[in-house]
Amino acid sequence: MGYTHYWNHTRKFSRQDWIRVEDALSLIVEGAIRRGYTLSIDHGASSISAHTRTARAWLTEFGAGPVIQINGVAPNSCETFVIHKEGVSAVKPWQNSSNKGFDFCKTNQHPYDTVVTAMLIWLISTFPKHISARSDGNLEDWQSGMDLCLFVFGENSAINYLTRCALPRNGKRKSCVAKTLHC
Repeated sequence: MGYTHYWNHTRKFSRQDWIRVEDALSLIVEGAIRRGYTLSIDHGASSISAHTRTARAWLTEFGAGPVIQINGVAPNSCETFVIHKEGVSAVKPWQNSSNKGFDFCKTNQHPYDTVVTAMLIWLISTFPKHISARSDGNLEDWQSGMDLCLFVFGENSAINYLTRCALPRNGKRKSCVAKTLHC
């Protein structure tokens, strides 16, 4: 199947909250690009250009309303990560009604996985009533996403995903994320 992140997003963002989401996730994209990550908005076909960055083209309309979408660039791309302003309201054909709000993104641990985990970390830290997440990975697999969040938002930000994300610890030691967050 492949390395995948899963989330439940059952609550819509208000207009004001969506502006916060757009701004924060755009900062993550910009921070990732400054750190050398190559990202795409067109299913991995081409990298984000200077013009695309100026236009913040990862903010777009898709189906039921505004979304934020990001992927890697082929051959380091897989599924596009998408967050909907309206939440995931539709039940997909393969889901039963109790799975309303469920979504996922398979990254296969390609480099853009760092950006996906950083975005999920910020979202679940900032809007715990809107989004919860889990992953095929463990806590250490999310370290690069936490590092990107700390690079973008600083060490004094209110980011704490350890209590809001279902990630197993490896049993050997706590990661430096736990140390950084004083958990």
